[in-house]
Amino acid sequence: MIESTEPRPLPRREMQQIYFGTPAAPGVVVGRLYWPSSDVDPKAVPDRASADADLDISDFQDALSAVRAELRGGGGEGGKSVPEDLMALYQVYEMILGDPNLVDTVIARIRSGQWAPAAVRDTTRELTARFEAMDDAYLRARAEDIRSVGRRILYHLQSQANTLEDFPERTVLVGKSIGLTCITGVPADRLAGLVFTGSSPLSHGVIVARALRIPAVIDAAGLISDHCNGREIILDGYRGRIVLDPTSEVRAEFQRFEHEESELKIRLDGLRDLPSRTPDGRHVSLEANITLLDEIRSAKKQGAAGVGLYRSEFPFLLRDTLPGEDTQYAIYRELLAAFHPLPVTIRTLDAGGDKVLPYLRFSEDNPALGQRGIRLCLEHPEIFLTQLRALLRANAGLGNLRLLLPMLTLKSELQEARVLIERARNGLEEEGQPASLPPLGIMVEVPAAVFRIDELAGEVDFVSVGTNDLTQYVLATDRGNPYVGKMYDSLTPAVLDAIGMVAEGARRRGRPVSVGGELAGDPAGALLLLGLGVDALSMTPGSIGRVKQVIRTFSADQAGDLWGDALKEDSADRVRERLEQALEEKGIGSLVGPGR
Repeated sequence: MIESTEPRPLPRREMQQIYFGTPAAPGVVVGRLYWPSSDVDPKAVPDRASADADLDISDFQDALSAVRAELRGGGGEGGKSVPEDLMALYQVYEMILGDPNLVDTVIARIRSGQWAPAAVRDTTRELTARFEAMDDAYLRARAEDIRSVGRRILYHLQSQANTLEDFPERTVLVGKSIGLTCITGVPADRLAGLVFTGSSPLSHGVIVARALRIPAVIDAAGLISDHCNGREIILDGYRGRIVLDPTSEVRAEFQRFEHEESELKIRLDGLRDLPSRTPDGRHVSLEANITLLDEIRSAKKQGAAGVGLYRSEFPFLLRDTLPGEDTQYAIYRELLAAFHPLPVTIRTLDAGGDKVLPYLRFSEDNPALGQRGIRLCLEHPEIFLTQLRALLRANAGLGNLRLLLPMLTLKSELQEARVLIERARNGLEEEGQPASLPPLGIMVEVPAAVFRIDELAGEVDFVSVGTNDLTQYVLATDRGNPYVGKMYDSLTPAVLDAIGMVAEGARRRGRPVSVGGELAGDPAGALLLLGLGVDALSMTPGSIGRVKQVIRTFSADQAGDLWGDALKEDSADRVRERLEQALEEKGIGSLVGPGR
């Protein structure tokens, strides 16, 4: 409570101030800052005994109902303008609100003597800690969804009015964790940008910003936002810059950038139905990364040529028991049917390590190098077989499934996996259910797979490079570690060498190669991968337009020359500098930053 109420100095309004965060969604905006009054701080909730447990439980259930009503109504009047594909994100919040881990635990705490706000605070803190401990960045970011739901429940428990507020014409929302209900509470024609003083690049708030194509910056911790409502703000989502009370010269410069951004959006929209082909005829398939089914519409809207990666572990991680075969079947069937006849690559369960399944109790001293991905599935064939049966059933009559095995290191692991896939198919056929073997691929994420790529590629139908984990393992660098995080860069020549070895080995075996991770969705990185000659790139849906612009601008030979030049450099910074220079020379430097 002391921390949340400690007075802080008011910045001088007449003085321009510059802050820096981390870029999360590209774009530039000149607008007015707004800190939502509904941004409840759980740390301000005091410990207190419940005076009436039944009344506290009733208040808690009323708060749950109020949040559900917000979700179903789109967060107020402003929600009516939100695209339908974004409204589907609320299904995740609905799932959290109905999760026994949340509801039953809060009620149990109240009955044990806590008053409702403290019970909500402690339960959401416990649930978020579980997700924050996970190794996978996307799943770690789901902790923010749970935290956001907890804040909304607390907001209603404190009986604060939830009315449509008078937002500035070009509102830049600022907060530590801006929830979906808060975002949709702003009229769509007024929401211009988002600034998170905390958050993750994979939070739902950032996903919404990318889908709405508005700029966003995260980790802007130095911004004293709650004393700044109504002040003029410039937001640069390319470089993570934030300017409060800009000078007239700075304002004019960024207004020019805004105009360039508007022209860029119009140009990218015009590319949606055009082929992803270079001027000299080389085609590169641009596919979407999907974790939640609510991202399907966004991917199709951006013109995705299929799904390059569906992360199947999320339904496993939200439950206290293994999701059954029918539950998994329904999820996979919906995804495959939505994209049919386009290919859908589903990565088999990539849990373990820090992504701990609640129903598998074991601990490891070094989980990043432990029992995760295919290792965990082979150690627990009962879990793997259930998923394989659901996948093969879902593919029946559609035939667009592609199976991807994560964290594969040894040929023996691939052979064991094939035996279980065959067993799943045979079991279904014995039951009279149609089942055929889909194309099988491996995700190359560890150096051992790079060095043995010829051997492994000869045993599968396709190869996918996971650049996020591969970068981490090649450089022995945890990108979430503040001491070494700056070393983490997929454009580092050593990482490029590894990616090149995979592509060349797969080509020798006649296998198609796809590349995913942040590198694939970065226009500069995509240009480099075009030069390597990969067959497909998989990225967040919002990156597809920018990458398509790159592919339609550079010939394969031009990109190939850049690939050769990059391998001669001695640092990631030098590689990026050369790539951005090439983009500028072609007149598309605005893809990676304003004013280029």
